[in-house]
Amino acid sequence: TNDGVIDWVSGGLRGLTGFSPVDIIGRPFVQFLAPEDRPAVRDAQARVLGGEEQRFEARFITASGSLRWVSLLVRPVVNADGTVVARVGGLRDIDAEHAARVALVERTRELAEAQRLAGVGSWTWDRAADTGYWSEEMFRMLGFEPADVPPPTPVHRSRYDDESRERLMAASARCAEDGTPYEVPVVIVHPDGSRHHAIARGEFVGSTVLRGTLADVTASVLAGQALAASEGLYRLLAENSSDIITRTAPDGALLFVSGAVRRVLGWEPDEVVGQERDAFLFADDVPVAREAAARVAAGSSVVVRLRWRHKSGSMTWCETASRPISNHAGHFLGSVASTRDVQAQVDAEERLARRTAQLAQAQRLAHVGSFTFDVGTGEQDWSDELYRIMGLEPAGAPPSFDLQEAWFGPMVQAERRAVHERLATSEGSFESEREIALPDGRVRRLGISGEVLPDSPGGSRYIAVAVQDITDRVARQEQIAEAQRRELVGQLAGGVAHDYNNILTAVIGHLELLGADLPPGSPQRRDAEAALDAARRAAELTRRLLAYGGRQVLRREVLDLDDVVEELLPLVVSACGDMLVVGHSRIAVVPKVRVDRTVVEQALLNLALNA
Repeated sequence: TNDGVIDWVSGGLRGLTGFSPVDIIGRPFVQFLAPEDRPAVRDAQARVLGGEEQRFEARFITASGSLRWVSLLVRPVVNADGTVVARVGGLRDIDAEHAARVALVERTRELAEAQRLAGVGSWTWDRAADTGYWSEEMFRMLGFEPADVPPPTPVHRSRYDDESRERLMAASARCAEDGTPYEVPVVIVHPDGSRHHAIARGEFVGSTVLRGTLADVTASVLAGQALAASEGLYRLLAENSSDIITRTAPDGALLFVSGAVRRVLGWEPDEVVGQERDAFLFADDVPVAREAAARVAAGSSVVVRLRWRHKSGSMTWCETASRPISNHAGHFLGSVASTRDVQAQVDAEERLARRTAQLAQAQRLAHVGSFTFDVGTGEQDWSDELYRIMGLEPAGAPPSFDLQEAWFGPMVQAERRAVHERLATSEGSFESEREIALPDGRVRRLGISGEVLPDSPGGSRYIAVAVQDITDRVARQEQIAEAQRRELVGQLAGGVAHDYNNILTAVIGHLELLGADLPPGSPQRRDAEAALDAARRAAELTRRLLAYGGRQVLRREVLDLDDVVEELLPLVVSACGDMLVVGHSRIAVVPKVRVDRTVVEQALLNLALNA
């Protein structure tokens, strides 16, 4: 009816919607449509009341409550005077058709998106009907806004440069003539002047329809041009590098070798390219090279020193820095390496190692250690001999300053700090001798000398110090000084004893004469004999002093050494004082000796004093 109420329906409605005619008649038609579709249906019904025929699609609510797409055709019913008195319509099930159309739209959208992402446009042209179709990407690739109809042929052909246009027209004509598909590289020029590279492809489908694609290859063309330029620059740099630049295949074959191989190893590049790298290495170094190659193949950059075979037959030390080459998927494609001649450096390092060993040996023999001290950082570097002098085992790091301070007394510690502070701000040198208590309890005397090294370019300031253990040398010097003192005393004693001996000679002579003139047993004679004994003892003492001074003529006699030692003990005790505990152990059987008594006594006295 004109007010939208259903007053008749055919029985086919049950199969379409699940409703019987009785369920629907007398109810508004829009009541059975999805709420979202009702406004559009009401508008269509209003146009029908105005006398127009309307076709529309809507979702019908079935008896089960589900929605089913239907197509409706509604026409007005008019009387003789043209007045619309009712509306009649038909419903058709298009649920499957609508789903197919939705899927088609989605697939079309996905295709368009895929073409956009891939940079590929597509087209068709019906030669008989002179009609065509372009995808949206085809429009964009040729610099047009997407439209329903492609631009005229002369217009879109103007977007190719002259050479591309001629090439494309010739290929299209040949395809139209004999059906040969074509694939032509072209250059597209946009209105803004930008140039784009593409591949145009086309083929006939049937007898009149031509279809094809246009694929954007600008990025790959530009990448190829950049790669060619990069390779040219790479070769230019490689050929002018002082190092040997190589590229190696995964199996170790040399694919590229720069001209520096001629200068470093005497080979021409074409003598090396295609050969196995190991063929040019010293045999003992091949395992090292293979291990390094395995690490590079695993993705690491490696620096290794190897001996390379010179064309003359000699061996040259070279240092090779290699890094892997992989594709975007991470597959190993080989390696590129830079190899430089380090023979002079190796020789210098060997000389330095020999000099270092010689210095260490010289320091060990001379008992001289050394260390350097960085004033800025406090870093120290000790020689092995310095560790030994300090009673320590050579270690990686020197002992801490706190431990070193504990080896010196408080006064020496303060002096040491003052020296460091003075030298830290000015250049100069210093020398000193100090006694220190080592960790093992020994007390040693050290000679210390050092100087400040000039500031390095990096701004560091170093103090270089030499330390010598002079304990034994000082002891020897003291012994020599003591011997010289004794020699001087002996010379003085000898001179005095010589004069005193001359006096005693006269005294003894006169006492002997006096005793001869006195009667035996008289008191005067006994006094004279006592004075004579005393003078003779004084003469014996004088003779000993002369022997000590080296001025006595030797007088050998047969002696019992036990008797000589026993008689000498009082003099030894007197000479040594509290320095020694003196004892005498008599031996049961001692052979007699023929010797100068004074020499024996002097030897025994020297032994006691030296002890």
